[in-house]
Amino acid sequence: RVLGLCVAQDNASFASCGGDRSVFVWDVPSGRVLRRLSGHSQRVNAVAYAGDSCSVLVSASYDTYARCWDMRSRSTTSIQVLGGSADSLTALAVSEH
Repeated sequence: RVLGLCVAQDNASFASCGGDRSVFVWDVPSGRVLRRLSGHSQRVNAVAYAGDSCSVLVSASYDTYARCWDMRSRSTTSIQVLGGSADSLTALAVSEH
């Protein structure tokens, strides 16, 4: 079940998340999965692109953590884990600086 979705600025890819504790990055023209990002221990509720040219993807989970993923590399390991929330994360907003 898909719980969250965001589209890259160039409309060439989008990210989805859900109850399987993963984030999937999809290629729009082919409809294929480009990457599966794992690291959350519970369902992922929201995803959002950030940075220049959507270079970072942020995911928020029921496990109380937000994870940042580098979209410029092929790595499937998060580059930063943000924690400390007393409750689950159900929404996410990223602003440009």
